[in-house]
Amino acid sequence: MRLFKIAFIYSFAFTLLVGCSISKEEVKQSAIASIKIAFQEDSVKANETNDQFSFYLPDTFDIESASGSNLILSEGEQQYILFVNKNEKRNSKLLYQKGIDTATDILVNETMETDDEFKYTIIIKLNEKVYEVITGIGGIKMTTHANSQDVDDSVRKMIKIVQSVQY
Repeated sequence: MRLFKIAFIYSFAFTLLVGCSISKEEVKQSAIASIKIAFQEDSVKANETNDQFSFYLPDTFDIESASGSNLILSEGEQQYILFVNKNEKRNSKLLYQKGIDTATDILVNETMETDDEFKYTIIIKLNEKVYEVITGIGGIKMTTHANSQDVDDSVRKMIKIVQSVQY
């Protein structure tokens, strides 16, 4: 009877662990849905300004450091890099193409183009639980590494920030 209880506890724990993990396909589908919605949303008003540009910073984010056109942002333990190249227009594909050219295991490659803007999000699988998320508009790019369960949330926040950048 004791052996049965131990076996039951282990199989129950395994089922919980497997049931709580997010598959690669689930990460992909959820992220694509969020990207499509976020790309269509209007940009929010900037609430932060540095020497180079202004942008929206969610209440849950902090600015860790700023150096010219680069900002290191954080939300809890997760870090984000926001890069703004003022010499590239919002419809430039240069940063997007560099991201595609250097990526090895692309899970998501979503773009949206108008006459004025080229928006993109690239999600790269780094390992079983961690993904690199890159999103941008022309010469504006934001990057983070996110756990599988945080990719969707990161994508939405990052697109909101990127869309708000003004220079």
